[in-house]
Amino acid sequence: MTHLVMEEGASWSGREKNCVFLNLTDGRFSNISAASHADYADDARAVALIDWDHDGALDLVLKNRSAPRLRMLRNQAATDSHWIQFKLRGTGSSNRDAIGSRVRVIRGEESPRVRSLRAGDGYLSQSTRFMHFGLGDSDEVCVVEVVWPDGQVERYEGLAVDRIWRLVQGAGHAVEVKRERAVSIAGAPTSAIGMSESEARRIVLIDRLPMSAFPLPSYDRPERSVADFEGGPMLINLWGLSCANCFKELAEFRDASGQLQAAGLRVVPLSTDPVEQQDRAREVIGNLGHGVLAGPTNPKQFAW
Repeated sequence: MTHLVMEEGASWSGREKNCVFLNLTDGRFSNISAASHADYADDARAVALIDWDHDGALDLVLKNRSAPRLRMLRNQAATDSHWIQFKLRGTGSSNRDAIGSRVRVIRGEESPRVRSLRAGDGYLSQSTRFMHFGLGDSDEVCVVEVVWPDGQVERYEGLAVDRIWRLVQGAGHAVEVKRERAVSIAGAPTSAIGMSESEARRIVLIDRLPMSAFPLPSYDRPERSVADFEGGPMLINLWGLSCANCFKELAEFRDASGQLQAAGLRVVPLSTDPVEQQDRAREVIGNLGHGVLAGPTNPKQFAW
């Protein structure tokens, strides 16, 4: 059944609408998905929280597998509830982003509100690093305790609510961050993105990752591995006799063989067909001009 789903281009777990639950503060949650307008008929995957317009109410950015790939839900609920936000920066033996910090907001007789700063808080997603605390109806000033990643503890007194505060490890005091509220997405400030002179796009690693000598069998040498290829780029192409697109791709590689050779790129086709079809696969790949480097994906299936 799984292979039929894949051949149709469908999702293994599709049509997953977003769900929103309201904390009733008595150990129960109420499903308010429809009322929140977040349960679109999308194939949803990830969600991130951000106070996009700096009004103290968290907005949602939704990521879908299907179109539209992104949705932004702006929180426009009318409320008199108070809030406080913090932007942390670690110093010394703590990481600069202060990932791993634990923040406690203390007010009077209330139970402390506690949050930890993480480098990822959902499936394939990360919310804003501005730590947001909802404070309800009270505008009482806050006492804030921060346990930094290296274990150092700092305490900040008398922080006013409905503010964004910057906390720098070791500074001993909080600094208010001033941000203008955004009125609409269309009216938000934009910056021009300059065009690169090169068409190349890549991320260069600081240290190269070592490649293990994993098997790369050929029809003539079942014991061949990637270590037998001396330097230069290599394209391992998985193909099968029942794959029409594979034949188009292999023909394109053959027609562009001169350009590929000039670039030093070697195409290594590996057949995914079962043992009883390998003789046919070897004949076909040879006729397509790729017989020298071709082989099966699993040499243990075959008795040479």
